[in-house]
Amino acid sequence: MIKTFIALFLGLSLLSCKHNEVQSESTLESEVMQIHDEAMAKMSLIHRNKTILKKALESSTDEANKKALALHIKKLQEADDQMMTWMHNYQVPENNADKRQYLLQQKSEIEKVSQAIDLSIKNSNEIINSNESDH
Repeated sequence: MIKTFIALFLGLSLLSCKHNEVQSESTLESEVMQIHDEAMAKMSLIHRNKTILKKALESSTDEANKKALALHIKKLQEADDQMMTWMHNYQVPENNADKRQYLLQQKSEIEKVSQAIDLSIKNSNEIINSNESDH
């Protein structure tokens, strides 16, 4: 009787661990997608700022200002490209053995993309504000 009880207990424990692992992967995947969604919501700012900076670049006569504008346009484009590349490459494996590790890696990668987006927007806003106050 005791052996049966121990076997049943161990079996239930293993099932519980497996359930937690699946739940953990589901939570992890949700976290990855939440970071992605928040970053994607900022893509319109990237496009807006690129448009503003391109117009400023066309009308600028100051060479130093032109270089700064071009650099910020490039940084915005790089952040945009990073997001597009991440989305193109994002493929959660069907194999559960690989899934958790993949999601951890993707969470790290999308966090870097999100940071690049935030930084490029922040820096481009600063130069936009600077150019607007010059005119």
